[in-house]
Amino acid sequence: MIDEQNSTTPQSSSTIKCECGFEILVVPDIKSVGSAIDGHIEQHRKNQPDSKQADMVAKRIHQMLFRQLFEKIGGFYI
Repeated sequence: MIDEQNSTTPQSSSTIKCECGFEILVVPDIKSVGSAIDGHIEQHRKNQPDSKQADMVAKRIHQMLFRQLFEKIGGFYI
């Protein structure tokens, strides 16, 4: 499991980065960015042996990527 503190390593100011190394471009169309995040999460889900583990992985990656996105656009994450 990835250390949450290390998930925000230095990267391009216009991308967010998954624990697997995949980068998602942050553009003004936030709906498109959200769709890209959801699509990437689905790829992680497919790599899991069972649905419970897939749900846990999806939740963790969703939180990590959206936290980075909100930090990039100046928002906050609870």
